[in-house]
Amino acid sequence: MNLLKLNQEILIKKFHILTLQMAPRARKVRPRAAKPNEELANILLEIGEYEKNVNLQPFKYQAYRRAAQSLSEHPEKIKRIEDAKALKGIGKRISEKISEYLKTGKVSKLMEARKNDKSKILKELTRVAGVGPSHAQKLLSEGIKSLEDLKSHQNLLTHQQIIGLKYVDDFEQRIPRSEMAEIEKFLFEKIKKIDKDYTITLCGSYRRGLESSGDVDLLITHPNYVSLRYAEEYRLKATKNLIIETKKSPIDLLKNIVNKLSEIGFISDTLALGETKFMGVCKVAHDKLHRRIDIRLLPYDEYYCGVFYMTGSDVFNRDIRKIAKEKNFILNEYCLRKLNPDGTPGKALKVESEEDIFRHLGIDFIPLEERY
Repeated sequence: MNLLKLNQEILIKKFHILTLQMAPRARKVRPRAAKPNEELANILLEIGEYEKNVNLQPFKYQAYRRAAQSLSEHPEKIKRIEDAKALKGIGKRISEKISEYLKTGKVSKLMEARKNDKSKILKELTRVAGVGPSHAQKLLSEGIKSLEDLKSHQNLLTHQQIIGLKYVDDFEQRIPRSEMAEIEKFLFEKIKKIDKDYTITLCGSYRRGLESSGDVDLLITHPNYVSLRYAEEYRLKATKNLIIETKKSPIDLLKNIVNKLSEIGFISDTLALGETKFMGVCKVAHDKLHRRIDIRLLPYDEYYCGVFYMTGSDVFNRDIRKIAKEKNFILNEYCLRKLNPDGTPGKALKVESEEDIFRHLGIDFIPLEERY
């Protein structure tokens, strides 16, 4: 038998021998952390929204958002402006707002924003998923001042925005953990019936043990689907039973799942369907709300780096990438690489679990519920 063909068959069999189940979620629900500066953080977020929606200042919005996050994560109540200034992301102008709040309990800029009629209209219009500040301003110039107006002028909206308008109230409601667990069980049962070799993982805040989630983030993989990088390293060629990731990869592995979930009524609307990503709307039971769902198909060899990244949190990911860099690694949602002496990335390291990532980096495993 040709050596290349034998090597390929051995690797394929190895994939099928592995027991593929859902990547573990947090063993316990994380108790809601005390946030002594939550009121102040929310004030900064609201001012940031005003800057973004009314003044079209996305950079100011991000600045307020970062400051609010620092305040939200700070374990002690801020009582002195000096303590606030010591936090990351709080500069001169934002510290002035905080100082005013500490002295009066109010922020004049926010009071002015709340009185601004234009601000109220734009805030209402941007409730619709897919309608950003610029488009909301354009709609306002067309005479659209409310969601009721928008429902009568849907010709001004894209397909995605029409769906966002249709489910605007549902999408604003957080998903209770009990419902996420119901969705997880449903998806696991239905997808495994399509093909038992699929691996599926619900990521995001649900996997970290939080009490609620904003939407459903589902990652899937299959042992017959590998990255082009992996195929080249192991000298694999595409066959009937092995799909190699390229720009022209067939989408059947994802499409089969989306079609089945649509047939049985779980998926109600499609926002977008590509070769490796689906965006849409789902509903797990008649008495439940419609929820946003994203499904991503990842190559098998990149799956656990993807799960690691999509589990989060954003702050945790940023900290881990910093640690990796300090140890001469590059970590992203695709793979983990050791830097060569000349600073160029080496080959992707073998990652078959999240534990492998921590092991390669030489740090202790961090439980899911502790990834803040």
